[in-house]
Amino acid sequence: MQDFVALARVLADVGDTLAVGALMRGPLVGLTEEELLDITAALPPSSDHAEAIPRFSLMTPVDHVGHPMARHTLSILQDLHRRARATTPALLLAEAAERLAVSTILSAREEHRSARAGANVEAVLERAKPYSVKGLKRFVRDLSRDWRLGAACNEGRVDADGDAIELITIHSAKGLEWPVVIPINTATLLRSREQFVHRADDDTLHWVIGDVVPPKLLAALETDSESLMRERERLWYVACTRARELLIVPELPQAEQKSWARILDLGHGALPSLDLSHMTATPVPINIDPPNAQSAELFAAERATIDAAAVPLTWVRPSDHDPDRISATEAIALEAGDAPEVDVPVGAGRVRGLLLHKLMEEVLTGELAEEAGQFVSRVRELLAELVLDPDDGGALPDAGEIAATTWRTLQLPEVAALRTRLVPEWPIYGLFADGGDPRALAGRIDAIAYEGDRAEVVIDWKSDVDPDETEMRLHAEQLEDYLRATGAARGALVYMTPGFIRWVGVPPGAVPGEG
Repeated sequence: MQDFVALARVLADVGDTLAVGALMRGPLVGLTEEELLDITAALPPSSDHAEAIPRFSLMTPVDHVGHPMARHTLSILQDLHRRARATTPALLLAEAAERLAVSTILSAREEHRSARAGANVEAVLERAKPYSVKGLKRFVRDLSRDWRLGAACNEGRVDADGDAIELITIHSAKGLEWPVVIPINTATLLRSREQFVHRADDDTLHWVIGDVVPPKLLAALETDSESLMRERERLWYVACTRARELLIVPELPQAEQKSWARILDLGHGALPSLDLSHMTATPVPINIDPPNAQSAELFAAERATIDAAAVPLTWVRPSDHDPDRISATEAIALEAGDAPEVDVPVGAGRVRGLLLHKLMEEVLTGELAEEAGQFVSRVRELLAELVLDPDDGGALPDAGEIAATTWRTLQLPEVAALRTRLVPEWPIYGLFADGGDPRALAGRIDAIAYEGDRAEVVIDWKSDVDPDETEMRLHAEQLEDYLRATGAARGALVYMTPGFIRWVGVPPGAVPGEG
């Protein structure tokens, strides 16, 4: 249903790029975020605004889109949008559902949900029928408002098969039929009259104020009573004409005069009674719960079985403990338009480490040209953008020193030899089960070099100014986990400030885990 709302919004407004993205990455089309970014990146710049970033929208020329699925979907949407002002919303959305193969996609889903989802799509199309030509924007506005406010509405009706019994209101039964229909709850009293009486013929409102009775209130009451009575008679007509084979009308002698059963004389005296003598009652088996034989000893034995089967899993996240990396905390935006809240870096040392890692990442991805002057200007931009702790009074690191450190690191012979094959910020996950409780690894490798499909070297950038032997041993243990998870034979701890590298290998007897 979210996809269908996005589809209606796209056809109603070509400038709604948010709806285009939601539709393209939803299950109706199924593009990934990476594919959408590649499509947008491949778009040519605008002739009017060459400096502006191109946007993938309904106005994008089809020839500019190389992705076959996106190009096919875009051509369908553009064709439908061109006819939006000359076609009713119901017909337009019905054609969109057919051309985008909505029914086929829903039927391919798990069996117990496809019929219900298809019925809900039909319910939306039914809701669009009252809107006339050029009413698509109004329909989308009403639909989006109800969605935003969480307004209640009836789900689509899935046709029942076999001997199923369906409960449905008389209003919802209009236009439907069943083999057997039984009106129930007809002893319910009619709703009491509202305080305000509206007379439709002259569009006037009448009510009593204190003891003052308006002169035309009686006539308005008569008109209102007659209108309500006719409406109730029409509902009874609907209820009695839904049966294809058999209509069973319960007779309620004790029903009050102001109940639904007394609105019409249904002629019970002239109707034959329902004869059930030829039917054989089927005994219903009663399942008796077995006695509870639980005891303290049995409970303890079952708990021991569960404890033996529930192996504790220890998560290891080395990157979260690096002082020169922002920890991966849960980011929560209080409002939809707010940016997520994350921890701000504290101290010039940590800021320096963040900037060194960022520069190395941008150089390896090709975002930043490998020029000393570019390094300095980029560090200054990052310092201006970085959100810092207002209570931290420490001085900011020097942009020139950070740029020079990054430049020296790239010139190290071991790094230069791997330079063309290094991939930065590589997410890594692994599971280790070597004797004790299993350990699950989740982290980010600063850079990794592959030889074909095999990981060859793992690199960890370190911004420490003067690391001692204890610190380097802890760094090596972290890197060993990365080697085991990737299967790489070597790892390098690159201490950027002093300018030396410490190599780490897989410990003897270790078995590489899954990564």
